[in-house]
Amino acid sequence: MKEQHEIYVNGSDMRVVYKKDEINCVRKSRRFTPFSKSEQKEECSMTKKHHERKCISPENNKFRIAQFDDGGIVYVCMSFTLRSNNVIQVTQGAWRSTNAPDLCENMYVDDWPWIASWNPEPTVCPVAGGFTFRTKSRLTNQDVCKDDWRRSKLEIECLKGDGMDFFAPKGSNCNPFLSQGEWKRLYCLGGWTYGNHSFMIAAGDDNNHHFCIRFPAKPYKEFVALLYFSPICPIHEDGQPSTGIDYYELHLNRTDRDECEDENEKFCQNHAQKGMCEKSNNRYLPHCRKTCGLCNNKEHFWTEVSFSELVRGKWLLFEKNKEERVVINRTHIYFSNLGHFVCLERVSLPAQYLYKLVSNFNNGCSEIIELKRPHNNILQFRLGRSFREDKNHIEMCNFKKDTYSDRIESRYRSPQRRNLLREGELWESPCGLSGTIPFEAVLGGHKCTGNVSDWNAITCTYNTHVQITSNNCIGVKTESKYKCLAFLNDEFDLSEKMSTQVILTQAMDGSNEFICWVLTTFPGDDFEYPETRIYKMPNLQCSSFEYVNQHLIKNKNNYFHLLYDKKSKATVCEPAINPTLSRPQNDENITYRVIEQPVPSSKTIKITAKPPISSRSNRTASTNAKYHSFPESNCNQFEQHGNATDLCSCVADTRLLLNDPDVLQGQMLRMENAIANLNITVARLQADKDLLSQQVSTQTKLITQLQAENSKPAFFAVVTGSSSIGNDQTLKFASVKTNQGGCYDPITGVFIAPSPGLYHFTCVTYNINNADDIHLQMNKNNDVLVNGYSSGSSEAESLVMNIVVNMTKGDHIYVQHRGTSGIDQVRGNLFSTFSGFKL
Repeated sequence: MKEQHEIYVNGSDMRVVYKKDEINCVRKSRRFTPFSKSEQKEECSMTKKHHERKCISPENNKFRIAQFDDGGIVYVCMSFTLRSNNVIQVTQGAWRSTNAPDLCENMYVDDWPWIASWNPEPTVCPVAGGFTFRTKSRLTNQDVCKDDWRRSKLEIECLKGDGMDFFAPKGSNCNPFLSQGEWKRLYCLGGWTYGNHSFMIAAGDDNNHHFCIRFPAKPYKEFVALLYFSPICPIHEDGQPSTGIDYYELHLNRTDRDECEDENEKFCQNHAQKGMCEKSNNRYLPHCRKTCGLCNNKEHFWTEVSFSELVRGKWLLFEKNKEERVVINRTHIYFSNLGHFVCLERVSLPAQYLYKLVSNFNNGCSEIIELKRPHNNILQFRLGRSFREDKNHIEMCNFKKDTYSDRIESRYRSPQRRNLLREGELWESPCGLSGTIPFEAVLGGHKCTGNVSDWNAITCTYNTHVQITSNNCIGVKTESKYKCLAFLNDEFDLSEKMSTQVILTQAMDGSNEFICWVLTTFPGDDFEYPETRIYKMPNLQCSSFEYVNQHLIKNKNNYFHLLYDKKSKATVCEPAINPTLSRPQNDENITYRVIEQPVPSSKTIKITAKPPISSRSNRTASTNAKYHSFPESNCNQFEQHGNATDLCSCVADTRLLLNDPDVLQGQMLRMENAIANLNITVARLQADKDLLSQQVSTQTKLITQLQAENSKPAFFAVVTGSSSIGNDQTLKFASVKTNQGGCYDPITGVFIAPSPGLYHFTCVTYNINNADDIHLQMNKNNDVLVNGYSSGSSEAESLVMNIVVNMTKGDHIYVQHRGTSGIDQVRGNLFSTFSGFKL
């Protein structure tokens, strides 16, 4: 019989709906209930009843609630603790027939937390690391792994946000979730610590079945966890749930990637006596490394390698409602939210930078990352799936989206690359539109018109910003400008007949908003002119048209239809009496437009202006009066002065000019146009001068930065609020008091040496309460320099670590939890400090 409660809350009103299956709708095998492949359908019936509740008064985060039943009104006091966006833990008192004064006394924690029924998002699990385990059923007291000589494996948070992976040897029955199969992944929906235990609510990809797993609050090398096949989390010591709830003991042993050991010591020693270790192809050999003397084999240990200098630096990841900092130095990559990684291997492939990484947990999960630097301002990356075992890069190069959520903003993995923006000063970049282009837009379902342009009519050059002008587009300013950061081609086009480019921009209205524009070109209906659309994306993640498809699911009517045809795309130079058009190099498809302006004359003289052409055969002008061309030999004196040759055809023989005033008028107009072109050339040279000035300014800033790096750095930072730390986490001293040289990062808690030399570092921490031990260590890169410990024998026990260490440029110093004591509490409020300086 299955029972389910649905709770609906609206303001002060609450409705509780009880659903109960009188006959099981699906009959499944014994302990594999949620995931068994064999299921037998039956007729089922369900009864429902509901209760209406109303909050009548709050009382210090406790709420007095009245429930209206057929038999009358009953009262209860409840309080709610938000464990995550998906999970609420409830504490309540006894039901009373009256709203008694002591209604909110003697309250207890409900073993059944409330779980959100809408689309939940995974959270970080409260426990992390790699473990081996054996499974024992609490209902039958049976060791279900007794026939397996190898232990099963549990990997928690191999990569931050990965969740939990349960692995069992092939043919094993030890995986509590599967009667058949070797791997099952669960995602954490919420986690918390209460008393001596840490709890987590987990679910599979389908989110149909929920589980609770209870760990010791301080898990040591070996410990026991309880796995409940219902979302029930008992807090009492024996952990026994309600009658009929299936649950298991997981006997766990924390693993260490660098520790050489056998998976089953007794089994390995017995097979070693039979000559197993002498046979290089023996299938048991990789599982008996210690017995067979493979611990010193270099193939089983990893060393750091370097990232390409092209990808090193500080970067920013902008996504919807999320901003993350990414730092890449010689050997490490740091994601402020995702985690820290060490580079193990660089794979050389054409036009690719593939790196094999290992996460900075003790268990050391492997990850493949592809990095590409398509532009000075942009670094692109994509991640493959995580592996606990060390595999070759061919097996690991599987770039797929995360299975739990299809939303492009939600996670890090996807087949397409994500864009990282260079932190600091950004270089100006061409926009790629190559002119002023009219458009017809559909924005929010409304049609409008306007122009989009990167053309500068004054200097006759392309701008490094995009300008959008419109008088009738809803939600678009009359004139909007966006600074161009990069113009890129999409390497993941869906069709050979479609071309896609992306323009990454920054709004110039002071909002500092980063926007991506995706240009797609399809063959038109008549196949003569292409149909081109430009889509405005909400952030910089648009390296492929696939992102546009995802975006259009929510924004079906939001695009600009660019009107490319023979008469539309314009590059008009101004000012000129009768403008001469400039044709940019390598752009033969642009159609130019001539603007007729009045000619200051009593007679109307029509002149068709053309781009400046050096060929002498084309030095002619057409007027409505007869005029004579000038003999070519008389131009030689002008040809000696470069561009003055265009003036040659404007000078006529004095005798001819006096006889024909119309010729004089026409030639004077040509001379004025030539002078206007010279003014445009001067403007272009001025623009080049301005660009060179900007480059000199940038170089000056770089020199200043290098001088700062070579100065003696010093920092001092403190913990402001009390901090919970565990599972090899880095302790972050977020409040910076001194940071000369800017080498300490309060986001990551890491100091990066700007230059080689001798450095001194000090860390002082205090615990909060009695029985709160603190286990910390100070690391240089991945090496532990000193361990620290303070006992919880009394309140505010101190822990002090001091080191003097030689460092090279790019080395990291940070304070890390030792990962052996569960969750420790560090006192904030300016008590706990971290400081260092170069000697």
